[in-house]
Amino acid sequence: MSGSISAEETRHVMRCKVSFQLIGMPLDPGSLQQLYRQFDVPSRGYFRPLVERSLTRQRFDGRIPLQVLGYIIEPADQRWDDEDWVIGLLAVNPFYGTDLQPPDDLASDLDRTGVIVCNLRSHHPLSKPQERYELWLYERARTSDAHALCIVAEWWESEDSDEQRPAVGRAAAGYFTDQVREVSVHNPLMA
Repeated sequence: MSGSISAEETRHVMRCKVSFQLIGMPLDPGSLQQLYRQFDVPSRGYFRPLVERSLTRQRFDGRIPLQVLGYIIEPADQRWDDEDWVIGLLAVNPFYGTDLQPPDDLASDLDRTGVIVCNLRSHHPLSKPQERYELWLYERARTSDAHALCIVAEWWESEDSDEQRPAVGRAAAGYFTDQVREVSVHNPLMA
C-alpha cells in the first residue's frame, strides 16, 4: 500500500494504491470486488504478471553499529506479560554523510535521509535497554508499481568482554508479514 495523506488534522487521503500479489489469477474475484465496494474504489483493478522475484532478503556485510535515537515499543496493554517491549529503533543512518557505502541496491534509498527506522530482530523489554545495536539484514518487497524496504537491526550484550547474541525466542517472525500493531516511540535520551 502506498499513498499520500494530508499532514493536517483531517488526515485526508489524496492518493492511495493497494497492490496484492497472488499465486495465479483468482477464479472467483468476489472477495476483491467486495473490497472495492467497501473502500468505494472507482475502478475494478487489473491483473498483470510479476516477472521477477517479489521478496529479496540480504544480510549486511560486516558489523555496522547504530546510534539509537529512539525506540519503537509495543505497549504493555497489548501484551500478555504487562511490560513494554522494544520492537524497533529510530537510528542515525550510518551511510548518510559518511564514507561508509551502503549495498548497491540500497544506495538510492539511503542517500536522502539522516535517520532510519529499523525493525528489531530480537525484541527486548523497554526496562532493559541494550548496549549495542547493529544492522542485521534488509528485505525488499517489490510489486509492479512500487517497492517497500524493511531494515532489520539486532542487539548484542557484553559480559566480561565476551559478546553474546540475544536469547532465541523473542524474535520477530516475518518482517513483512507481521500483523500491524499500535506502537509508540520512546526516546531513551529523554528518559
